[in-house]
Amino acid sequence: MMVGFISINGIRTSGKVAYVTTLFPYVILTILGIKAFNLPGASDGIYIYLLPQWDRLLSLRFG
Repeated sequence: MMVGFISINGIRTSGKVAYVTTLFPYVILTILGIKAFNLPGASDGIYIYLLPQWDRLLSLRFG
């Protein structure tokens, strides 16, 4: 669909399409990140994620 659109409207349109397709994922990720950080318990999850439990990581026990 995009190939047909670009071939009909020319190369100038493809530059505009490139801006949209490269920036759109970053906009969506930013919105989802803000929403995720505002959920209840998000600060606890971030704290656990960023501060590992070294005693568990250094133990050689599996399972």
